Amino acid sequence: MRFISILITFLICLHNRVIFAQRATLGVGDYAPAFRVSTWLKGKSIRQLQKGAVYVIDFWATWCQPCIASMPHFSEIARKYNDRATFLGVDVMERVAHRSPEQIQAFVDSMGKKMDYSVVIEEQNFMEKNWVVAANQGIPTIFIVNESGVIAWVGHPLNGFEEALDKILEKQWDIKLETGKMKKDR
Repeated sequence: MRFISILITFLICLHNRVIFAQRATLGVGDYAPAFRVSTWLKGKSIRQLQKGAVYVIDFWATWCQPCIASMPHFSEIARKYNDRATFLGVDVMERVAHRSPEQIQAFVDSMGKKMDYSVVIEEQNFMEKNWVVAANQGIPTIFIVNESGVIAWVGHPLNGFEEALDKILEKQWDIKLETGKMKKDR
């Protein structure tokens, strides 16, 4: 079973490299796209991202081993900053593994405190297309949206996201500098 999971993850990554070879159209410094989801699985539901609030959005899938491995760390950060930011896990790309909402719910339930934040299923690939693919990212990927509704940071959950979040919350984040770095990478 583990071999099959690794094989599926490899094939998805290979597939995503082809899809994501296109130029990114979304990045740091851009306004966050619409937030459109279908089914809330855990935690407080929201209809849209509100200005004046900071959002930390983790894009993941049940079949993605790196996603699963990063969930306990994301949960730890969510508990640490829960009074200063809203933490959301958005399940994407499940059509690849043919997972039903009930199977995704069972996975979330089985994670317990390792997945200690609000969790939702995307609506008809909207979030994948308008966030993950538009930013030329794979999964897992975290987006931090600042109080102005602007994407302040995008990246892997284990690659500097806590430091970026801390600076964003302390209003010490230089978004213009980060925008410049991101545009060089586009």
